[in-house]
Amino acid sequence: MNNDMKNLKEEDIDSILFNSLAKEPELYLPHGFEIIVARKVSYSKPLSFKVYGIAILTAILVFGIAICMLKLSKTGAATELLSFLSQFKYLILSILLVVLGIEYLDQKFVRFIQK
Repeated sequence: MNNDMKNLKEEDIDSILFNSLAKEPELYLPHGFEIIVARKVSYSKPLSFKVYGIAILTAILVFGIAICMLKLSKTGAATELLSFLSQFKYLILSILLVVLGIEYLDQKFVRFIQK
């Protein structure tokens, strides 16, 4: 087979390729496939308050561990980080609230469209 392919001219290879690509692929989807997929998508539940609570607690825990590790390193990095965060606390808090507000509105808007 390799010797046959090596002996083919570029035009022959192009014609074989174009003839192969001209054929429609054989694909079979079951009857009602669209309905099945739409039903599964509509049954997906939005994230609950519990999931958000776990995510926030995990973030606080990771942040706390990071601060403890910085304190243990005795380089003064933790003090610098905490002073930076206290200096920009309102900016950081407002950015966090805007992102969470956009996420909340996005979920409400998507849920409204699905109904």
